[in-house]
Amino acid sequence: MQNSRNPALAHFLQTAGWSAAKVTPLAGDASARQYFRLNLDGKMSVVMDAPLGQPDDPATFVAVAEFLQSRGLSAPTVLAQDLQRGFLLLEDLGDALFVHETARDPKCEQPLYKSAAAVLAHVQKTTPGFKVENFSAAQWAASSELLISLYGAEFGSEAAVASDFVAILTDILEKHADSERVFILRDYHSENLLWLPQRQGLKRVGLLDFQLGQLGQPAYDLVSLLQDARR
Repeated sequence: MQNSRNPALAHFLQTAGWSAAKVTPLAGDASARQYFRLNLDGKMSVVMDAPLGQPDDPATFVAVAEFLQSRGLSAPTVLAQDLQRGFLLLEDLGDALFVHETARDPKCEQPLYKSAAAVLAHVQKTTPGFKVENFSAAQWAASSELLISLYGAEFGSEAAVASDFVAILTDILEKHADSERVFILRDYHSENLLWLPQRQGLKRVGLLDFQLGQLGQPAYDLVSLLQDARR
C-alpha cells in the first residue's frame, strides 16, 4: 500500500481492529477506488479505499448495500466505516466471479444468469427510501458520449459526431425508453457478480460495485448482463 493515503488507511485499520492483518491488493475498477484483501489469522475482509470528491461516494455504497440486504440479497456487509476519509471495511464474498465460473465450466452459465436475472426482477419491485439520481433522456444520451470519445475519430470530427449522436439518441430515448423507472444497479455484469453456492435462493448471487445505482429504464441492467462483452 504505497500511496499518500497510507497513514489514514493504517489508522482506519487500527481503529477497526485489523491492523495486524496481512494485506493483499485486489484488482481495481474504472475509478479512483482501491481494494485490499485482509487476512487476520484466517478471518477475511476487504478494504475499499475511496477518495472523496468522486462521483461514487462511499456513503452511497453503504446506503445501497443496506437497501439490497433489506431485500434479502447478498451485498457485502459493512463491518466498519470512515466516511469522512473514504474508507470501508467490507465482508469478503470471495473470488467466484461469474466471468471466472463460466469460463471454468460453460455449463453453469445458464443457471448463474437465470439467478442474476431473478435478482434484478426482485430489486425492481421496490425503490430505495433515500434519494437517488433520476436521469432525463437527455442526460442518459449525454452519458453515452464516452463511445464517441473512444471511437469518434473513425467517423470524422469528434465534436460534430458527438453532437449529432447525442441529439439522435435523446430523441430515441424520449420516444421509446423514457417512461417507467425502477431502481437499477448499473455496471451489472459478469465481473461484478459472484456465485455463492453455499447460500440459498437469490442470496447465491453476490453483488459488487453498485454505488452508482439510480432510477432507470427496467431493461438497463438486464441488457448490461446479457450483452456483456466479457461473456
